[in-house]
Amino acid sequence: MTGASPTKGAYRPASLAGWLLPGLLLCVLLVCYLLPTSIEVLLIRSRAPLFARVLFGDLVGCTAMALVSARQAVLTYLAATAAEFLLLHYQVVGPNLLIWIMDLAPTLILMAWLIDATVRGRNSAPNVRLRKNHRG
Repeated sequence: MTGASPTKGAYRPASLAGWLLPGLLLCVLLVCYLLPTSIEVLLIRSRAPLFARVLFGDLVGCTAMALVSARQAVLTYLAATAAEFLLLHYQVVGPNLLIWIMDLAPTLILMAWLIDATVRGRNSAPNVRLRKNHRG
């Protein structure tokens, strides 16, 4: 049998995801979690106002979320900010540990969305059901 392979040069989501997905997840972790949370720690040390400290870390991750779903981003931001204020007010955890924990929420949601999009493939919409191919 001669001829070119039917998959040569074709788009293969599984092979693309094999090397691209880990890099994307690492970028999300760095840009939406490590950098903003590190800046938030610096704001705490410089005695910046409370709203600036709480606002910054959650805002970066939720802004990235808004590129996909504005509604979910706003809900996540409000829930994370309210949880931070309550946990600080009742002194459940200290502020230094709290920011590392709470800023992780939007990042984990973004990472889950990336993994989900990779599993579904680039052409599938989240609310579209796949139909089985029936042969008559």
